Amino acid sequence: MQMGAFMITEGICMGCLEPTDMASATCPACGYNNEEPKPASSHHLFPRTMLKNKYLIGKCICEDGFNILYIGYDTVNKRKIAINEYFLAGYVIRESSASANVRPFTISQGYFFESGRDRFMDEAETLAKITNMPGVPSVWEYFIENGTAYIIMEYFYGLDLQSLYRIKELAEARNSLQSVRSIPKKPKKNIVQPFLEPFQRKAEKTTPRKNNPIPDPGETHFLSNDKMQKYISVAIFALICVILVILLLI
Repeated sequence: MQMGAFMITEGICMGCLEPTDMASATCPACGYNNEEPKPASSHHLFPRTMLKNKYLIGKCICEDGFNILYIGYDTVNKRKIAINEYFLAGYVIRESSASANVRPFTISQGYFFESGRDRFMDEAETLAKITNMPGVPSVWEYFIENGTAYIIMEYFYGLDLQSLYRIKELAEARNSLQSVRSIPKKPKKNIVQPFLEPFQRKAEKTTPRKNNPIPDPGETHFLSNDKMQKYISVAIFALICVILVILLLI
């Protein structure tokens, strides 16, 4: 088996498909090393591989158990593209240093892989009929090569869902941190406010003052940390019991 055709792409970065300085091995735009571009995994196609003599393979963007997604370039229409390769992990293998072709591990796995490849092509045909829909990349071509199937799609600039979720989580964490920082500092002693009047009856010092033997119910007293936590726990428990009773009565 022969390796896939390669294209001489001096001055083009295989990481972002942008023009780059030939004197520098590292792309200033994305940091990709173009001196000896190699696939991230042995089953990925080598950068600079050509499909159908017009689609240039760049680096792998991402993969799951069913597909490998590459950045690519359409040398005929002069535009960046996304190339989706059907690759069923655990059922087929490819040593890209020796061949671009994929082969199944066993005959039975080969039948299963071919069935999935047919469904992959059917889905590509369906997607190709969807045009000008926001957020959905256009499918320009789909074909079988190297023993597997490929979809040539519109290349979208931006972030994947995983990165967007990570940014969202960081933003929520930052907002939570700002909310915590906005809470006033804890006073040296826990001051029980008048609306907690039932818990004011026990003060840290139970002995009443001589000048005022009867404590004022509305007066603010200071409680120790342990007692304060105990009273709050009792109040929360009582509130939960009331809510449960209400729910049972409904």
